[in-house]
Amino acid sequence: MYTFTRRVRRIVLFTLLAALLPAVGNAQAIASNFQELRFRVEPGDTIYITDRSNRETAAEIVELSRSALTVRISGEPRALAEQDVRRIRQRLPDPLWTGALIGVGIGAGLGTAVASISDSCSSDGGAACWAPVVAYASISAGVGLGIDALIKGRKVIYEAPDSKVARWLLSPMVSGTTRGALIRVLF
Repeated sequence: MYTFTRRVRRIVLFTLLAALLPAVGNAQAIASNFQELRFRVEPGDTIYITDRSNRETAAEIVELSRSALTVRISGEPRALAEQDVRRIRQRLPDPLWTGALIGVGIGAGLGTAVASISDSCSSDGGAACWAPVVAYASISAGVGLGIDALIKGRKVIYEAPDSKVARWLLSPMVSGTTRGALIRVLF
């Protein structure tokens, strides 16, 4: 009984971590300057630019440098400085595996909860313990996959830093002898 409880705790912890990881990865994808944006888009891409007066305009990228963005709006080229742009969005496909992974995590957690309160699992063990976990995880993976397939829209790929909001940036630090993370808090 004691080892089963430890296994349940480990499964629940792993499930929660697996469900949270995709959200953490997506949060780091928004560029805060044109230098970072250069790694996200290329000439010919269609983007949706929100200027400082909150007007959104569809545009095609012509050229992007460290400090300026040249776009084509209604067939006419237009140069934009970084300070002129508040937000840039792009229609990006949502990878289906993230929905399936989140679904598996939630389903495994629910299955573990069901198995932990089951009388047959605590007395018999084996398949009585794992069957609900596998069943719920499989069903939830399908549901997560279906929900992810329905999500379509424009994703924010650039957001100008706002002086009124504190932001934090996480960067990996890896060298021959050092491994760690650099956390920067911007005000």
